[in-house]
Amino acid sequence: MLIPPSELSIDAYHSSAPQWLSKSSILDFKKHGPQWWNMRYLLGIIPKDEPTDAMEQGNALDCMLTEPEGAFYAKYVIKPQGMNFSTKEGKAWKEKNEGKEIIKGDDYKILLEAVEAVKMNPIWPLIDSSKKQCTLRRQTNLGFGFQSRPDFIAGNIYIDLKKTYNLETFGRDAINFGYHYQASLADFCAADDGLRFEKYLLVACEWDRGSRCRVFEIPQMAIDAARIELVTISQEISDRLKSGNWEDIQSEPQPLEIPAYLARKLES
Repeated sequence: MLIPPSELSIDAYHSSAPQWLSKSSILDFKKHGPQWWNMRYLLGIIPKDEPTDAMEQGNALDCMLTEPEGAFYAKYVIKPQGMNFSTKEGKAWKEKNEGKEIIKGDDYKILLEAVEAVKMNPIWPLIDSSKKQCTLRRQTNLGFGFQSRPDFIAGNIYIDLKKTYNLETFGRDAINFGYHYQASLADFCAADDGLRFEKYLLVACEWDRGSRCRVFEIPQMAIDAARIELVTISQEISDRLKSGNWEDIQSEPQPLEIPAYLARKLES
């Protein structure tokens, strides 16, 4: 099912596990193991990570490009250059703007240039006419449902906005960050409504002065590989939910992964 942002906020989306699992909550099982996953998502013992500067920058970019006009300035305030919150003036300014996210002046300059870079890219008309920040959900018999929240859905084209510090390495970083898992999960959820994506696009925007924007397409091979792994991990989560067993036991030693450069050296 496709849920518009007016019916499901981004905060509600991120706090809906374990009833609904996203790419992040599924891959957390792979990254941290069953004990950690149980403590984080079922028992609530392990809190959410505090947002990093990189996450805040990405959130600001998302807000300006995916939310209605005026939403950014209702949520954010730009910190005046040189203002010190330990001074009387700084404390008064902070109190006046309580409840708003504070963005540094330098970051705000980059943000405006990043937004302009996206709007100058040939893909902008497609983005501008798309459905923005809609949640895709699909119920299952695993004990939970799946969800994904692409930034843009343009007909049968999946589009997600990504902030990057380096466009030259983005192609490798995209796979390392698991963006293909996110797209694969969106495709699975959309299929429940009869929609199959034909293209999966990542709009990468530099976080730097003089920002550039480039569009990358995720190959179908990566989407298929992600689907297989997501199914495997999800089935184990489901089995453990039913059994209540969250022990992490290694049956036998696993081979040490040798870096490619060392393997070549050993072979020679």
